Amino acid sequence: GKGRYTDDINRPGQAYLTFLYSPHARAKINGIDTSKAKAAPGVLAVYVAADIAADGVGGPICGWTVTQKNGEPHKSPAVGALASDRVNHVGENVAAVVAQTLAQAKDAAELIEVDYEPQTPLMKMTDALAGGAAQLHDDVPGNLCYDWEIGDTAATEAAFAGAHHVGFTKDWKYGFVQNAFLNLKGMDDGSIKVVDLETEKVVASVDTLKNMGFNPNCIVLLPRWNHLAGH
Repeated sequence: GKGRYTDDINRPGQAYLTFLYSPHARAKINGIDTSKAKAAPGVLAVYVAADIAADGVGGPICGWTVTQKNGEPHKSPAVGALASDRVNHVGENVAAVVAQTLAQAKDAAELIEVDYEPQTPLMKMTDALAGGAAQLHDDVPGNLCYDWEIGDTAATEAAFAGAHHVGFTKDWKYGFVQNAFLNLKGMDDGSIKVVDLETEKVVASVDTLKNMGFNPNCIVLLPRWNHLAGH
């Protein structure tokens, strides 16, 4: 119960952000009406994908480039912070609401009207890779991000054949998660602050860390109460 996270930190004059999430596993977005949400009490702004694109803010980028077996680079879909013309999973961000209080933001989000056209979802990776499967991302043909290998294929197959238990099967039941970074312009202009979790005061900025030789893209806080466990 001693953990301190960004949601636990309150700053003078702060606003509150919440999202409208997709209720569908896969659907086409024909339109979004935010007029009622924008007129709701306490609302400061309502954003959709078009607003983010107009401001020149990019989406998450892949943190690791993979060269496929055929020598080509992997296919990385252009996925924005907010869904634009379709959603591909339940809970995908569709719109963002900023208000004076969290309750006001949540109430306004419920006023956003989205015209969804539900489509049949692809529930497994094998379904997505099957011939004739629906295209999830226009810039990733066949829904295949990459076909990659490393190491000794024959030795690996021999090890699997003689193993008592196999943790990764050919039906792709077990996979790994690739985290991504959010590409925001102006990240080195001093707008990113380091806040002391006990005093809730700003103690440094990205420029300060750069001048000290630290990587501004990786800030680790070491709370005194948790010794070397950074959050």
